Amino acid sequence: MKKESDNLPMEDQLFSEFCQTGDRNTFERFYHMVQPWLKRMVYRLCADADITCDILQDTWKTLLTVSDRYDPRKGRITNFIFTIARNTAFHHLRHAKRFSRMANGFDIEDNAPQQAETFETAEKAKMLRESISSLRESYQIVLLLHYYSSLEIKEIANMLNEPEGTIKTWLRRGRQQLAKILPVEIQ
Repeated sequence: MKKESDNLPMEDQLFSEFCQTGDRNTFERFYHMVQPWLKRMVYRLCADADITCDILQDTWKTLLTVSDRYDPRKGRITNFIFTIARNTAFHHLRHAKRFSRMANGFDIEDNAPQQAETFETAEKAKMLRESISSLRESYQIVLLLHYYSSLEIKEIANMLNEPEGTIKTWLRRGRQQLAKILPVEIQ
């Protein structure tokens, strides 16, 4: 007789098994399945390798802390962990923004052309992140997974447990909304 968990995607099966048994090997298998795309997504949000590592560490710690709140009937584990990672990244970015405002009084060489180019790129990335974060959550998720984590529409549909047509619609609408709010020089 088939168990209900046998119908779940592999990630969900592994996480459910880990929650029931606490088996470290099961969690490691789950971790190695999820970590690559999660790392790409978080890196695209913050564009800094050190901050990405911090965010991922906080994400996994939070997941383990709140694992009892995960209910497979309410959605996939990948959605759950993606939400944790996204919220953790935005928290880190808000904190970094506050910190950078405090650090504005320190000496920075204004005439270095590389710094100007880096600053311009960082400002464009910041405006893009802020614009994406203003979109509807479903649009944010598919844009980040498709463009920043380099996942195909079919992979996103499987991950989010949505039809491919819905993912295509969310991508199109997300791009249209971004085009309305982003300055022309970033588009």
